[in-house]
Amino acid sequence: MVNEESMIKSMAKNEQKIAFSKRLDDLCKEKGLPLRGRQKILAKLCDLKQQSVSKWFNEEAIPQHEHSVILCEFFNVLYDWFLTGRGEKRLITPTKPQDATLHVAATPQPIVYEAEKNRKTNEVKMTAAERAERMEKIMERFQRMSDEDLIKMDTFSEDIDHISGQNNETSINKK
Repeated sequence: MVNEESMIKSMAKNEQKIAFSKRLDDLCKEKGLPLRGRQKILAKLCDLKQQSVSKWFNEEAIPQHEHSVILCEFFNVLYDWFLTGRGEKRLITPTKPQDATLHVAATPQPIVYEAEKNRKTNEVKMTAAERAERMEKIMERFQRMSDEDLIKMDTFSEDIDHISGQNNETSINKK
């Protein structure tokens, strides 16, 4: 009985990995990433070795939380859909802040920021308009996050601040 249960769980995990791999492949095609080189692009984006990313495409693994968050931002998809394939794929945004009517964002054309155009230089620079646009998108996402996810993101942000030696004064007070 125990072996049967563990076998069923193992089969379910394999099915999840297969389905995730398909979603990731579809997102890469949608984003226009070349077949050759996409693993390298995602590895660089997530600061991982290409071998780790290869496991996602080969149905051997699913990204950890922090890498999933980065990939969701990159592909402009919701976290739950990215990992499970359930629910809405794209962000749902209000047409106006005071308007209660919601609409599903049309599949956006990928925005190519100057920082992304100049990846060969290790310097990241954005124009003020690009920075403002990116910050606006991030704020919209934060407004829709659950308290639990917001705390996770705050913790992640604190880790980044700690690594970069910056002080985060806007942290959520944890009780």
